[in-house]
Amino acid sequence: MVAKLGGDSDFGETLWNPLKEILRTSSLSMVPRLSGLAKQALSLHRALLRAARVKPEEARVAIVSRIRAEFEGRRALDPMRDMQQIEHFIRAGRKQLERLRDPNVKAVAGSG
Repeated sequence: MVAKLGGDSDFGETLWNPLKEILRTSSLSMVPRLSGLAKQALSLHRALLRAARVKPEEARVAIVSRIRAEFEGRRALDPMRDMQQIEHFIRAGRKQLERLRDPNVKAVAGSG
């Protein structure tokens, strides 16, 4: 048996209906789905940032700055028009990730 609060049989519905409306129209439900390339790029970005965490503090700042600059510079690429170029950058980024994961690597060279 379920007890009703204050004898109001619509109490649960009164609270639930506005909540359902908020959830239905929230920005979480409006987030566009990522393409396969976008998922790969985001995954690579996160992996690079995780790999940078284990580097010395002074090098980490430069590494994170470089990662962000590289990704920001390519943000405007159109996945429909620039697919080959994006795939090339993802492959190159994976190679950089492997180098960055090497425990002997302590810093990155300047943008050249």
